[in-house]
Amino acid sequence: MELPTLFQYVAHLTAAPLRVFPIGRGVCTACYSAGEGTPDPLPAAILALQSRTVVQKEAQLASFGHIRYFALLPGQSEIYILGPVYLSAALALQQAYPDDSAIYTPAGAALCDVPVFVYSVLLLRNELLHPAITAEELLARNSREAGEANIQQYYTRMVFDNRENSKHHNAYSQELRLTGAIERGDLMMVKQCQQERATGELGNMAPDMKRSVCNLSISAITLASRAAIRGGVNYELAFSLCDSYVMQIETMADVRQLQPLVESAQLNFASMVRSIQSNAAQAGEAHHPLVEKAKNRIYAQLHGKVVLNEVAATLGVNPSYLSTLFKQHEGIRFTDFVLREKMELAKTLLLYSDATYAQIAATLGFSSQSHLGRYFKRQTGMTPIQFRRQYAATEVEG
Repeated sequence: MELPTLFQYVAHLTAAPLRVFPIGRGVCTACYSAGEGTPDPLPAAILALQSRTVVQKEAQLASFGHIRYFALLPGQSEIYILGPVYLSAALALQQAYPDDSAIYTPAGAALCDVPVFVYSVLLLRNELLHPAITAEELLARNSREAGEANIQQYYTRMVFDNRENSKHHNAYSQELRLTGAIERGDLMMVKQCQQERATGELGNMAPDMKRSVCNLSISAITLASRAAIRGGVNYELAFSLCDSYVMQIETMADVRQLQPLVESAQLNFASMVRSIQSNAAQAGEAHHPLVEKAKNRIYAQLHGKVVLNEVAATLGVNPSYLSTLFKQHEGIRFTDFVLREKMELAKTLLLYSDATYAQIAATLGFSSQSHLGRYFKRQTGMTPIQFRRQYAATEVEG
């Protein structure tokens, strides 16, 4: 392919002008462009970068404000400058400058995908310079950090391969429906979303298939926990339950067990939201900031003794006043709320840990296993032993 034809082809692909400058002269002698009109003047830093490009005899990439991108390529007697290119995603480059023009992406400007930009520059570079290099080498030589270069290399290769093979990820709308259902505590919609046929493919999040499935499962449960927090679940409880599921994932040898676990977690988080919304509706009162702060203190101290006077003191209010607020806004007494939350945490420990009954009692601040058992049966109608036997995958004797 003749160079002028190649230049015009690259300009069309990237929707950007490609300018030709004789070495040692600052005057553009030719410009290839996909559109009409005169291209914007080049930034001063790009003109200054020409000498470095000539000396190193290698392609140079540069960005301005992570908005405008340029590529400089040396020829026998000319410098070729491609840009400005407006990319669909940012590249972390060694040559990164603040945008001195205060120009943002022009309205209606065509965005160029990163892989298209990279492979267009590579096509020019390997036509002008020898020996040829790969896209990975081009990015490694221009990226700010080695880790960032590796990410961009993998991203570029993945996008290119997916397009070549007509592959795509699951639709984002499916994720939004599921997380939205969890946030609303809509159990029926969560189940419906879980039964939907995926429109795309799962991502690949590790070189090893088992590790990739584990990472995908962890990501799904993390998204569910954040949706539950947005739905009103206390962040400490949501984080702790999420951590419990992640620890369970790490112990599972059979990846076929992961999907049922993820679906169970999604329903569990949705149930937590639904319970909170139900309790709020029964109380018939809006959330009070002092009550919410008190609840945060309770959640932080569930692994021990929670005393009304101490919580009130940390908030700087009278215990009687806090107790009245609690009853008014939560619909139950302070001590009953504490016990209820301790029992919920006890259920989690019984289901997802191998702790003995005595250890769980000590963890939750009860004087003995029987002390825990009395309150647990009052709340659930079962003893901890009966609960674990009925619902946990394996029984651990206490």
